[in-house]
Amino acid sequence: MEINNRFQTNFWLPYFLIGLLALIIFYSPYFILGKDSVWYANDYLELVVPWYKTLIDQNAILKPNDFVVKGMLNELPRGVFASEWFLKTWFFYFLEPFQAILFNKILIQIIAFCSAFHFSWFWKKSWRGWPVMVFSLLWATLPFWPEGGIGTAFYPTVFFVFYQLSKGKLLTIKYMALIGFYVIYSQLHLHGLFVGIAVFLVGIGFWIRKKKTNPHYWYGLFLLTLLFTATNYRLFEIYFFARDWFIPHRAEYEIHSFAYFHQDFWGVFLNHLSKGILHGTYFSPFLIVVAGGGLFGVLSKKLYHKNQLPEEDKLLVKLLIGCLLIAGAASFLKYTPFLDSFELLKKLNQFSYDRFSLFIAPLLMMSLALVLQKIYCYKRWIFWGVGAIIISWNFLVLDDNHRNIFLKPLVGMGEHYPSYREFYAQKQFEEIKNFLNKNNTRPFKVGSLGIHPGVATFNGLKSIDGYTGNYPLTYKHQFFKIIKSELQPGGEKGLYSHFMGWGNKCYLFNQLQGDHFIRCKWFDRVELKNVDYNYDQLLKMGCKYLISTDPFIGEKRVKLLKLFKHKESAWDLYLYRVL
Repeated sequence: MEINNRFQTNFWLPYFLIGLLALIIFYSPYFILGKDSVWYANDYLELVVPWYKTLIDQNAILKPNDFVVKGMLNELPRGVFASEWFLKTWFFYFLEPFQAILFNKILIQIIAFCSAFHFSWFWKKSWRGWPVMVFSLLWATLPFWPEGGIGTAFYPTVFFVFYQLSKGKLLTIKYMALIGFYVIYSQLHLHGLFVGIAVFLVGIGFWIRKKKTNPHYWYGLFLLTLLFTATNYRLFEIYFFARDWFIPHRAEYEIHSFAYFHQDFWGVFLNHLSKGILHGTYFSPFLIVVAGGGLFGVLSKKLYHKNQLPEEDKLLVKLLIGCLLIAGAASFLKYTPFLDSFELLKKLNQFSYDRFSLFIAPLLMMSLALVLQKIYCYKRWIFWGVGAIIISWNFLVLDDNHRNIFLKPLVGMGEHYPSYREFYAQKQFEEIKNFLNKNNTRPFKVGSLGIHPGVATFNGLKSIDGYTGNYPLTYKHQFFKIIKSELQPGGEKGLYSHFMGWGNKCYLFNQLQGDHFIRCKWFDRVELKNVDYNYDQLLKMGCKYLISTDPFIGEKRVKLLKLFKHKESAWDLYLYRVL
């Protein structure tokens, strides 16, 4: 690898500015549409955003871990929410929720572009010019999971820093600042742990091969570890040192019930290689197709000419072998027939230890860059064509907003997904709150059916239900008494397994609505007949009202108070009093 130490300002700047302008144009629909843009409830609108809003509304950012935050799942300890050392927390503090998620998303994409551009420009002299700009856009237009911060988006820079250290560079203030920035804008359980392990293993590999090592490489790893440990003190305390007052519901994870574990090795293996994962980034299947085609060409050429492979071709082979091994290992570690043979792995089921599969995206992207560079030197029109196809895929297929605004109307396929404004329906919920407040002088709680409880929580209604990655096991047991009769073990909808084996969604499940909690007003209604809830337990836990997208029919334990409709809402909501 050829990594130069100087940036030739008069050469790189035009390509950087053109690429950055293209990126801004790419994401401009978010600014133009504002709250009418589309953001999916893929562990985000229904989960993450209500977390932050609840935390901020109760001024609990700096409170101790055992401070009670009310509103979601009745009440939760401060320790289960995001740390004050996570940069995104402060976006929600200083900005309105929509402004915060928009700023966070655009910032992640811009940082991804800068990271990829910097890495690509210094990595290979032959890439400098248009190839670097295209490679950077290919990376920066991926739909990185917003709650992960720059955990995946910043991989090129993390690699650059530790590669430089492995080559004998000193751990300068610049490198320490980059490591520190990565730590405060990424998640330990999603990225930090796996990056640290990867850096450690690569360092050991260098040491074994070269018979020497740069101590500053290990200083860098120590700094990364120290900062991640310090900034995630809440996570360590609440999970490992608070068992005298807090036992997490994750203690009951069960691999044969939790759908994250599987018996489809090859299907999951191919998904890792052709699709990616939600909590890192999704990517185009063209990556593995083009990179695999390049590998086939390289190996065919070697067999025909029987000559030594150039270093770049050897690197391509190593990168793709690495992708295959990671995808295979990630699939295997959640493969239940394999897990049944290893008690240790079964005991670790509370943690997603297969998330090293996040490394597949950068390895595939690097493989793609190597292949495209060869194409650029051979036929530039093919280079531009392949680049345009993949970027268009990122734009129209992978991006939630663009897929709904442009692609679905263009092809006339796919159902309408609610916009941010429609999803949270703030004006409609203001009407509901005003109605309830007029009829109540004492605190009350609500439950949600057919609509994510996070919507009610977001709008300031204290909810008995909710979605979170960590809450008290005792509350799960209490809540189970409400929905027990609706969770049929072995049922077709898998609701029993969903709640008892996983349980992050502490929802008012029933057999009629299943696990479908985006029942918008433009969908067909479901009549809620013979829903067998334990209504006495509902009242015992303080749930006085139910908000439902579908009407109850013939249920004597609930009374319809009013049907709420609003043109800016995705929902027609029936408000019931529990009797």
